[in-house]
Amino acid sequence: MARRGGEGGFEEEVYKALVLGTRDYAVKNDFKQVVIGLSGGVDSALVAAIAVDAIGKENVAGIFMPSPYTSKESREDAYELYKNLGIKIIEVAINKIFETYLETLKSEFYTPPVPPPLVRGGVGGGN
Repeated sequence: MARRGGEGGFEEEVYKALVLGTRDYAVKNDFKQVVIGLSGGVDSALVAAIAVDAIGKENVAGIFMPSPYTSKESREDAYELYKNLGIKIIEVAINKIFETYLETLKSEFYTPPVPPPLVRGGVGGGN
């Protein structure tokens, strides 16, 4: 098992159930390999560990997709996880995708500021 830690207990039983459920789901759906998005955080690390224990490290790849706001620590944590679990690493920078989303959403959510009355060229009250 990829998980390290204490002996037995409730958490261990829950972990084993998650591994079993993941393995069963993969087998029933004929999933031979999986790709997991990893952020360097605890949630994605746990999912990766469960996948490794369920279907084997040779069948798990992690994808790290840094954005302009990804911290150095997140990158380091993600790469440390790849190394510790022995899984394949794929890095895809999403800067262009991120910029496209911002540009697309700007027209839906951005309202330009309204200049004060005197700056609007004397239109309206008192000019």
